[in-house]
Amino acid sequence: MFHGNLARSCVIRAPRSRDAMMASVKYAAPAVRYPFARSAALGWLCVGLAIASGCGAVWYGSKVWAATGGGAFALAAIIGWVAAALGSLVYWWRSPCGLLAWNGQVWAVHMVDARCAAPPEDGVALQQAPAVILDLQHTLWIMVYRDGQGPLWLWLERSSSPERWGDLRRAVYSPAMQAAPTAVQPTEAPSRKP
Repeated sequence: MFHGNLARSCVIRAPRSRDAMMASVKYAAPAVRYPFARSAALGWLCVGLAIASGCGAVWYGSKVWAATGGGAFALAAIIGWVAAALGSLVYWWRSPCGLLAWNGQVWAVHMVDARCAAPPEDGVALQQAPAVILDLQHTLWIMVYRDGQGPLWLWLERSSSPERWGDLRRAVYSPAMQAAPTAVQPTEAPSRKP
């Protein structure tokens, strides 16, 4: 009997893990308005990929030319490369400008004109939360769906608004579900001192 009480009193309980404690607490993601525009880093990435794939296409073309003595496959490889390289650069050149907004309930996109000079138009509510395609910690490549339009691909960088980057990441990764709104609600984020 003494032995049983001693064993019971000597049990050391491990503290609950931080994840287990945080799982029981629900936090709403903060409201945030985050700018997006054509990115120089994305432009250089497109150029780098075009050069690397161009080298591969030229190498493949030269091997095919030497092996077959003809140029149909080599010409097809070069034409395919030119189309892909031009397509990536056109994608970069036409990158949209504007604001991605989360007001705590609804995601919206506020588009700006092509030169990024005009003030944002009225926001267009998104049908669903943004889908993260690529997360490099300092860069997010996301896809959003606007009503009646195809997907919009946005390249977001921390350098656009460093003081709001953490808020954006919390909002994007928040498991909160949004209701399908009929109109965009105000998306003004509270001011925040860095």
